[in-house]
Amino acid sequence: MALTKVNSGGINFSTGKVLQVVQYTNATQITFPQNTSVTTEIISGAITPSLTSSKILIMSFLPLALAGGNYPAVHTSLKRGATEIRAQNYGGYLNNNNLDRRWTDTNVLLDSPSSASAVTYYVYGGNASGSTFTGTYNGRANTNGNKATLTLIEIGA
Repeated sequence: MALTKVNSGGINFSTGKVLQVVQYTNATQITFPQNTSVTTEIISGAITPSLTSSKILIMSFLPLALAGGNYPAVHTSLKRGATEIRAQNYGGYLNNNNLDRRWTDTNVLLDSPSSASAVTYYVYGGNASGSTFTGTYNGRANTNGNKATLTLIEIGA
């Protein structure tokens, strides 16, 4: 049976229940800056937990692409406000190969924000180099009509 709606009491599991679900999408194509130390926001979203003891299950799906450069790669980070809570380095790295690479960076993380106020999550991406060589990097997100997705699920005790 497919779940289509969360009732007012939540969905009960032995360790908690789903209290709310919010989902965000971004279809805007993004080209990352050449400077490998600069990141660009790919997607963001907010959720207001109903309890300070709630946990937030974060799921992000990022369509990424990469071509060119010397030992090119992409890095992504997930932040709660200004605090980085997960980083992924060297995505798409394939030596000094100039093939056009496309993949989906998938993150699933259980966070404990300890807040009953709105919490905003941000996903950033940028070019990275898998070596000390420099060059032109062509990291991108949301290409060819693909959309980044950020799903935030509040889990109560």
